[in-house]
Amino acid sequence: NDKGNTLPDTPTKTATASLEYNHPVSGTVSAFWRVGYRYVSRIYFDSENLISDGGVKQTADLRLGLKSDKWDVTGYANNATDRRWFTNYAYSGGVGNYLPNQPRTFGVELGYRF
Repeated sequence: NDKGNTLPDTPTKTATASLEYNHPVSGTVSAFWRVGYRYVSRIYFDSENLISDGGVKQTADLRLGLKSDKWDVTGYANNATDRRWFTNYAYSGGVGNYLPNQPRTFGVELGYRF
């Protein structure tokens, strides 16, 4: 009887918040930074609520860049705190396998608007 259990792959609570600041550098270019935060409660991978992702997940993403009307250059760090958890569970051949989330990643994005 699964009555009252949480649906598989569905958190009971989620929240996101972000803060962005823009500052003009010249007549056509501005610098900006952005911080994003995400909260996700425990997720169960089965209807009996026996197999979970390990609990509450909290992550922060960071952006810093320059932008104009035509282009932008942005440096980023996703999962900046490098928090690790399980994103999925697969049972096959008598063995259960957890799949991990992405670790901290860094990069640069370039954009151009036509």
